[in-house]
Amino acid sequence: RSSWGTSDKVLFVARQNDEKWSAQNDVLVTRLVQERLGFRRVFAALSASRRPMVVHNGLYDVLFMMHHFHSPLPTSLDQFKLMVRDCFGDIYDTKVLISSGSISKLSAVQSLAGTSLSELWNLMKEVDTFTHPAIKLPGGFGRYNIKCLHNAGWDALATGEIFAKVSRLMPEEEAGSVRGQLHVARSPYSIFLYQRSDELVSSGAELVMTGLTTSVTTADINRLFEPLHIQVTWADDERAHISIPHASEAEAVKVINSPGKGDEYLDKGIAILTLRDWQKIRNLNHGSKETDAQSNGNNNERGWHSIRPISSKYILSG
Repeated sequence: RSSWGTSDKVLFVARQNDEKWSAQNDVLVTRLVQERLGFRRVFAALSASRRPMVVHNGLYDVLFMMHHFHSPLPTSLDQFKLMVRDCFGDIYDTKVLISSGSISKLSAVQSLAGTSLSELWNLMKEVDTFTHPAIKLPGGFGRYNIKCLHNAGWDALATGEIFAKVSRLMPEEEAGSVRGQLHVARSPYSIFLYQRSDELVSSGAELVMTGLTTSVTTADINRLFEPLHIQVTWADDERAHISIPHASEAEAVKVINSPGKGDEYLDKGIAILTLRDWQKIRNLNHGSKETDAQSNGNNNERGWHSIRPISSKYILSG
């Protein structure tokens, strides 16, 4: 097998001192090398430029590029972060931008059902807050004005448009906090490329809200936990994962048990549990669907009686 990883072999035969053939051979070899390098040339250009790179939910894209076009991924998170910092300039994730600081408190953002690329692109088109700067495409590229998910060109354009429109609204003092922060897909966590500490390896409260209805929004959950900074990840219409990186369970309990805070949720049969307790309940139910476990409004009939409560009102803990 050749060094290209295929069984193809190229044999060059030349007469000595044949300058014309030698020049043609150089062109052929260069073309073959360029073809074989493929996207590696783009990766090298991105790395050499040190220009800011914008992604949407792009951690897996960065992992893929580093592994296939740089070197095998290291075995530790710290080594991976160092590798990325050595290869690229600043990296921004639009999924992080829209969920951070003052941007996350905008009413239009809090009303979002999710922060997928499609949902954020719709937000840019439908809400006046995000109309600037205007994006104009040159002739021949009008097809990209129409949503075309998972088309590489459209995805890149949509990501750039979201970054341009959201970043202009972000206060300068908040911009540094999102630099190098990459969202971990299908989780409430992020990786912080430019910080030694990381949410993935730091302690904090992890809660689950169950028995939710479609009338409960992300904004409602944020208000319930104010003034704590939380991250909400919806598992489905009836369950949400609440991550509070900088607060303990005791602090969360104190907030939601304060007068008038959570009564309306308790009245609706909504419960808040620690993540470990929800996992215990799921195991007790022998893998049955959570909706079945919640079909009866009595807590004991859901199996919660087997978990010792640390709060008599909303949160149960083992």
